[in-house]
Parts: sequence; structure tokens; C-alpha cells
Amino acid sequence: MTPESGTEPKSVDADEVVDAEIVEDEPQPELRRITGRDGKNYTRPRDSKPRRPSLTDPYRNTIWDLDKTVRKLEAFHTDDRFNSNRGALSDHVALLAEISGRIQILAEQLGEQRNGAPSTPKA
Repeated sequence: MTPESGTEPKSVDADEVVDAEIVEDEPQPELRRITGRDGKNYTRPRDSKPRRPSLTDPYRNTIWDLDKTVRKLEAFHTDDRFNSNRGALSDHVALLAEISGRIQILAEQLGEQRNGAPSTPKA
């Protein structure tokens, strides 16, 4: 018996399965020490919001993916089976036109930014 609880300690068999959650401590970000103008050392305050990743890499990758997809569509249009399936595929004309228009707007917005004019989203 244990004096605290008034009960005997529970023994666990080696073959007994114990259902328990494993909790790992989250690694704490390393605090940076900086030296102030007064020569004293201070802990640098943490950023209130984490920085967002760069936009250029995922943008470029998305453009490459879009190019690959358009090339696949072009290959379908040159396929010898295309003409015989044109009727069944014509359901996609409206969506292709919409996508084309949206891509044109994106290209114009990107071009405006390059030419130095302010970029304003178009409705």
C-alpha cells in the first residue's frame, strides 16, 4: 500500500497493452540575443505573425503547370480521334472561353505591373 492513496500499486504485465498517448514537446523557436545601442544584451522580440513564403516560386511553378496542361490540350486537338469526338467535347467550349478570358486579365495585370502603371484588379 502506498501511504498517499491507501491502495496497493498496480502491476503491469509485460504482455499487457497500455493505450497511452505519446506527447512530444514542441520545439521552441530559438530566442535571438541582440545588443542594444546602450551596449546591453536583450532578447529579440518574436515576430507577431510568421512570415509568408515567397510568391515568385509557386507563381512560376503554377505557370509551368498551366503551360503543361495547355500543351496536353493542344495534343488532344491534333489527335486523329479529335474530329470524331468533337461533338462530345463541345460541352467544354464555354469553360475554355472563360479560362482564356481570365488568363488574359492575369496577363494584363502582370504587364501593367511591369510597365510601372499601378495594378488594379478588374472585375
